Amino acid sequence: MAHCDSCHYSLWWMPPSIQNWQQRWGWGNVDSMVLSSQIRVQFSNKKRTRNAMRQQWPQAHVTVTRPSTSQSNEPQTKKTCIKWTIPALGPLSEAVAAGEYGPPLDFSTSSDEGEDEADLAHAHKKCDAPKTKGKRPDRRNATSVHVGTDADIGYIGRGVAIGPSTPQTNKGWRTDGTGPPVTLQAGILLTQLLAIFSDRHSTSLVALISYLQDPLKGHQPLSGKTDMRALIADLLILETSAHANDLLYMCKLIQLVLNVDQIRLDFTAEGGKRNPGVGGIAADYDQPIRTFQHWHTCGSRLLHLCCAGGMHMLLIIACLGLRPALTNSYREAVKDINSLADAIHEVSEGKWKPLVHRLIGGIHYLQSTPIPALEHYRFTRGNDEFTFTDTKKSDSVLQSVQTNLFTLPSRAPDWNFDHSKPWAPNFRQRKSIQPAEVVIIRTALKLERTSVLPFSKGQQKEWTEQQRILTGNSVVPNNFNEFRDKLTDMHKTGTCPPGQYIDLDSDIMEGQAFKYGPRYIFILIFLTRKTLVIEDSTGLKVLTLMTMPDDMIDRFDNGFDNIDAILPNEFCWDDSTREGYSYSCFAYTWYYRSSEKGHGSPAGAHSHNLHKGVKVNHQQRTPYSSINTVQKAMEFETISEVFSEAFDFQRVNFQHANPEAFEEVRPFADALPLNSASPCYPFAGYMLNFRVVTDAHKDALDAKWCLIIFVKRGFGAELCLYELGVKVKGKTGNMLAFASRWTTHFNTHFQGQRCTLVLHTDKEGDDWAEDTGGWADHVARHVRRYARD
Repeated sequence: MAHCDSCHYSLWWMPPSIQNWQQRWGWGNVDSMVLSSQIRVQFSNKKRTRNAMRQQWPQAHVTVTRPSTSQSNEPQTKKTCIKWTIPALGPLSEAVAAGEYGPPLDFSTSSDEGEDEADLAHAHKKCDAPKTKGKRPDRRNATSVHVGTDADIGYIGRGVAIGPSTPQTNKGWRTDGTGPPVTLQAGILLTQLLAIFSDRHSTSLVALISYLQDPLKGHQPLSGKTDMRALIADLLILETSAHANDLLYMCKLIQLVLNVDQIRLDFTAEGGKRNPGVGGIAADYDQPIRTFQHWHTCGSRLLHLCCAGGMHMLLIIACLGLRPALTNSYREAVKDINSLADAIHEVSEGKWKPLVHRLIGGIHYLQSTPIPALEHYRFTRGNDEFTFTDTKKSDSVLQSVQTNLFTLPSRAPDWNFDHSKPWAPNFRQRKSIQPAEVVIIRTALKLERTSVLPFSKGQQKEWTEQQRILTGNSVVPNNFNEFRDKLTDMHKTGTCPPGQYIDLDSDIMEGQAFKYGPRYIFILIFLTRKTLVIEDSTGLKVLTLMTMPDDMIDRFDNGFDNIDAILPNEFCWDDSTREGYSYSCFAYTWYYRSSEKGHGSPAGAHSHNLHKGVKVNHQQRTPYSSINTVQKAMEFETISEVFSEAFDFQRVNFQHANPEAFEEVRPFADALPLNSASPCYPFAGYMLNFRVVTDAHKDALDAKWCLIIFVKRGFGAELCLYELGVKVKGKTGNMLAFASRWTTHFNTHFQGQRCTLVLHTDKEGDDWAEDTGGWADHVARHVRRYARD
């Protein structure tokens, strides 16, 4: 018998689960446990136990009896007794008295005379191991502690069992709650699905639809074709057929899930009490269990997404090549897939709604487009059969498949297509972008080719604030001619008078009409502004201002709804003059700075064996990606896809307006390892800056030129070029290229939402582009890309 000096009862029988608490929980010796409407437990480690019990049952009343130190004749308490009373367990004493729980056990008072019999109720409490400062909790020691058998333990609340399971009533439940928030990864996946609206992927979607309507029987085998046009045609056909094969593969995965579900339904109909396991089903068909489990898992995820958005979701996933991303087995995959399905199906209010609406439009387009080949993609479960176009039937069947998750909420009214206009892809090809007309202003200015700043070290902030005050008195021209005349007058001495500025607003540039997409279904005519170029007296194009067409500006601005899903709470309202103001920068670029050069290295030895007697980082002998690009590759790919149209526009217009600068910048982007492609070619990468207001500086580490794409909703944040005396308004859709290595520039303060895309190239990339940083004898190269100035 285990005896407790400080408690009222003595425990005659104790199951092993209680006896082994010390080993399981690492808490100390258990002297006794008595369960009724009050529970008493003794532990040698009193403080840790009390804190843990308070954490698990915050509503409990905790009292502590410490070892007695009095000199009285009363029996002294040898160990601390911790007693906690749980109000919710009040009725438990009646059940104990009735003998409804567990085997009857003998209790006695601490006296040696008569013993009263009573029943011991079950207690089931799930606890984590106690947390200690500076260490993570050891969850290997987490356990369930109970008295008696497990047969009739029922649960109320989280982890507390009080008796046999009983049906829950609606008492206390309300039905006006909201679903869980959309997870970050689900937002990224949703944004990736919206990439179907980009030029490249919408063209792929049209090609896939055409392929499904008239699939090719085969293609010519590779035979060393030198005809580049024929080779490109073959690649396009094979790419489309790969999308079609991926679509078929996903359909087969979903059918496998339906077959497994039907096997389970048949087993239940025959009186089976437990579902047959996936491993057993795999063995019945002589398949490796891991392969079969992988198929079943992937198919279940795709099926869950089809529950949310319909079977036509598979066409979008196939065109985007998103199947691997949606079926990856990372830790939070299930939560993210379920969160994405909820967001698509329920169309929650908030920042996700416009994104889901765009996706709904694309699915509506696919559902309203006749694709005869899809009629042959039939899905069957028992007597139920449906196709891509049978939306109601597919929803009914897919929702009833056992996926071991909550069913999706009711489909939002936004999915009612009766009165909505189908979306149609933008059939404009990338090569159809036409460069805008260029207007050149030549002045007497001679820009110094130096990175020296116009102020002393330590005076940056003070000098910048003085210049910001002076920009408040800038000249505001009414039209282009007035701007040209005033700028020419400011530069007549060869330099701009210090502290004088003139406003440059893209609205002063006259418009011009262009026709896009004559090769396809419709012709889009819109207004685009001319490109402004300012040249100095040596012919150097010191400033190039380009502006996207109006419709492209709308798409570009709307793209920041997608960015907010990838980088939440970054594109938000702010005031740069407030206390505690800060900004965020995300670099997605290539560098060659701080790399080990190979000048003078022996040609006869392999680069792996070469060193100078110090620690070698072989990865930094070649250009390397920024940490954001490496650690957040999915975000990088998605952001680059969102801005792909803007990147294409800058490439075409920058090359047309300033071909010399284009040729100076592009060599490093052409020489990236493994022929990696830069999304913002000819620049090697870009910076994504939110809420940025910079102090005066020159980009001494850039390869002379940079190009800035502006997004602004609010006031201020003008970009000021000190040597030119120009204050650029920087409206959404404006693009500004200038010699940032030789031009002092800063921003004025702002209120509102602000973001800039800064396209740039690392200056050290010139070394790699010229002769691979001295490793020319160890790298396969044909010619040097260019000779430096």
